Amino acid sequence: MVAVPINHNSINPMAGDPKKIINELIYRYKNFFGDIAVKVSKNAAYNLTMKLPPEEVPDSLR
Repeated sequence: MVAVPINHNSINPMAGDPKKIINELIYRYKNFFGDIAVKVSKNAAYNLTMKLPPEEVPDSLR
């Protein structure tokens, strides 16, 4: 499980593998909101993921 510390309305940087953290977050969104959460996440991150080498893009955003 990934813990997201929240202090004063901001999210602190987390230690760990960023791809794993993003995959876990999208998995949790999917469990809460359904399959549409994955599609929305992919659309929202599209411009960012296009700038990354393929091996750095989390599986959940491919």
